[in-house]
Amino acid sequence: MNNSAPPQADSAQEALRDAKIKKTIKRISTARLVVNSYCRFFAHIVGKTQVVIAGPEHNVPTAAVSPDGYVFFNPDFVETLTDPELAGLVVHETLHPALLCWRRQGNRKAMLELPDGQIVGAWNLAHDYSFNPEIIELANAVRCKGKIKLPEHAALDAKYVGMSAEAIYDDLLKTAKKSSKPGVHGKLSEMPEGMKPGQGIGDDVREDLAQSAVGKAAARGEKAAKQKLENEWRISVIAAAMAHEKRHGRGSLPSGFAKMVNDLSQCKILWQEVLSQWIGENGNKQDITMRRPRRRFDSNVLYLPSWQKFGVDDVVILWDTSGSMNGRETDILSEIQGICEELGLKLCIICIDSAIHSITRDVENAAEMIGQIKGGGGSNFVPAFDHLEEEMFEGVVVAFTDGHITVPTDRPPLIRDVLWCIQPTAKGGFGDVDPTKGRWGQVLLMEEEK
Repeated sequence: MNNSAPPQADSAQEALRDAKIKKTIKRISTARLVVNSYCRFFAHIVGKTQVVIAGPEHNVPTAAVSPDGYVFFNPDFVETLTDPELAGLVVHETLHPALLCWRRQGNRKAMLELPDGQIVGAWNLAHDYSFNPEIIELANAVRCKGKIKLPEHAALDAKYVGMSAEAIYDDLLKTAKKSSKPGVHGKLSEMPEGMKPGQGIGDDVREDLAQSAVGKAAARGEKAAKQKLENEWRISVIAAAMAHEKRHGRGSLPSGFAKMVNDLSQCKILWQEVLSQWIGENGNKQDITMRRPRRRFDSNVLYLPSWQKFGVDDVVILWDTSGSMNGRETDILSEIQGICEELGLKLCIICIDSAIHSITRDVENAAEMIGQIKGGGGSNFVPAFDHLEEEMFEGVVVAFTDGHITVPTDRPPLIRDVLWCIQPTAKGGFGDVDPTKGRWGQVLLMEEEK
């Protein structure tokens, strides 16, 4: 006796599945459009993700995201959500890689057994608690209340508002250790033998779902690939905050997001102190102004004086984009933003390895450099100085480099001076890296990462 379903039944099921997938894709596209229309911060980072419809082979019961920004949606789960909840889910999943969930996890591997017996990662849950309230607060702040919501049963707890994921994780473990029975936040548990990714209801951070070459390399533990992904997300979040404040106003980011962005984008140099005197000695007259306030991503409006130039030629930034500088992009963007804000200057930025790859003029915001950072080859600044000489540039140059570059033997005659901002070497420390061996220019050693 043949118990298999007739071909017509299989065809009908396939047709229903295809129709559900098409509907899911359309709904997700609409949700992303809503996010893009109402909130620039969310829109910028969501735009970095790729949508994938989860199949049985992916083992995604709800939704999940990989470090390289591929977001998997289970059509059956999407069907249970309202449109605002789906928009909230799109944002929620994106925030995991955007806020560097995997790097920050470290050795936080504890599992929790929830009251219903399901196993979840305590770090995953802590990360959810840390930014879910911020999603709602920001959605309300940009007047899209009701347009972006979180799905029912999302991790929300008033006691964790304003706390970091790291602090919440510690509290979850402390709470779980007090009881041998599953409570509100569960009890401590070991990962069950044979448990696969995706079998816990909170298991939506999935390295195994990486789709890109660099994502797969990072999932294998390759440090260079991990650094590349983290750096791309850092740049994206910083740019998102800048774009958001440009549209919605200064201080419009909730304090929680503002702190997260500051942690990713804090520049290390007090450029007003360093450059005001240096440019003043090498340029023309400057004075204090309140015209252009410093913009940091804090929730309190605080206007501080900045430097306003009077007749100073625009400063030129030479950005070493050679292979040895890979992974430094976020730090340099932060320093460039600091220069723009603290001195009120428009910058010309030249990206160069052994050849000039981009020249961006009148830069007032570091976000303008997103997409212009190109290179990865050798290290030779001579073409950049030749270009400045051809343009008869008579101002000052700030060069971001690790110092292992070829430079002209003598300072180009028209340039007033060069400040060599030397980045730490990959192995730590600086070494003998003054590119001119003390012949010309001034050296500023950038602070090493702790």
